Amino acid sequence: RTDTRNQEIMYLDAIIASSSASAESKTAAEAKKAEMIALMESELVIEGLVKAKGFEDVIVSSSASNINCIVKSAELTKAEVAQIVDIIKGQTNFDIDNIKIFPVE
Repeated sequence: RTDTRNQEIMYLDAIIASSSASAESKTAAEAKKAEMIALMESELVIEGLVKAKGFEDVIVSSSASNINCIVKSAELTKAEVAQIVDIIKGQTNFDIDNIKIFPVE
């Protein structure tokens, strides 16, 4: 995930720095880069908050339309899922239908 995003940011930086790119292309690249950085920051915050609730390991991946939360656990209780959903909803604007939580061992 990190490698892919770093490559995308490098690509956007190249557009932004290009002398041959149009102003529209540069503006679009800057907006996309800002969006990616905001998503990455949100993911890190959510991961930290979920871990603070006692979960050993968490990976959060998001896009403009959905968010996935992978939690190291054999299974999650309804209360634990609700707790994680509350954290995600508190940090994002995602509707519950766009939040997916996956327990994995």
